Amino acid sequence: MYILVLDDDLLSLQLIQVVLRNNGYEVATIDNPDGALALIEKRLPDLLLVDVRMPPNITGFEFVQQLNEAGYAIPVVFVTACTEIPDRLHGFALNAEDYICKPYDFQELLARVQVVERHLMGRSSNRTMKIGPFELLPDTFQLAIKGHKKIVLTPTELRIMTILMSNAGSVVSRDKFFDHIWQDETSNVLDVYIARLRRKLGTAKKHITSQRGVGYMLQA
Repeated sequence: MYILVLDDDLLSLQLIQVVLRNNGYEVATIDNPDGALALIEKRLPDLLLVDVRMPPNITGFEFVQQLNEAGYAIPVVFVTACTEIPDRLHGFALNAEDYICKPYDFQELLARVQVVERHLMGRSSNRTMKIGPFELLPDTFQLAIKGHKKIVLTPTELRIMTILMSNAGSVVSRDKFFDHIWQDETSNVLDVYIARLRRKLGTAKKHITSQRGVGYMLQA
């Protein structure tokens, strides 16, 4: 998952970046709305963490409102010292996934991001996904590959492909796979499933690459 963090507090940016990166997330940070918009135009983040008060810039509320009006459907979590009930309600009225009040514990921030990630995965689990040559068809447990026949996936293979396609271009850590799919399985179960999946993909297996000891990545 690619997360963009917008906050004018440089120390907060650095600390959030360290916590999220240490837990397998790809993170970009920026301290002003104009810079954030430029990054969004280059690559759409899977999640946006945004502060509210950013003088002399527009507020985080105004920035998210502008994104909504421009047609960007980016999941948002407000991370802010604006703790009053009207502020929180304003944030949720802008369709925020969560509203985290400063000061907070970084483990709480991580836990909330993980909850949002699971919710987003649940939303996308029954929707057709298209990444590069792949089209995932969850309702029929099929994967269509450009230039190939459709292949039928097992439920676990479907979940693996959903995670890989949702994080295309980024390495998905082994821990993240286990968090989403398995609980008490042996450490090599992921490798076994990936090997089976790659065999099914035939010549398209080259799109799933391994980062030894770290995880796997889908290269579209």
